[in-house]
Amino acid sequence: MMTTANGKRLGALLQWHQGHLGLYARVATKTGMTTGYVSLVARGFRQNEKIAVALSKELERLLATALFLG
Repeated sequence: MMTTANGKRLGALLQWHQGHLGLYARVATKTGMTTGYVSLVARGFRQNEKIAVALSKELERLLATALFLG
């Protein structure tokens, strides 16, 4: 049986994970590019400074959320 503390932690972790969903879409919207092109840049097949900076900012935001979870 899951304790309340474990249940809250699991809920927080799932919420943090859900933040990753749509990462490429958020970056694509912010940069005016397609999600496919964002994916190519993220995986290193293409280079684009604007997308790289936007990806970095989004990942830093998610990391800050993870650090908050302890």
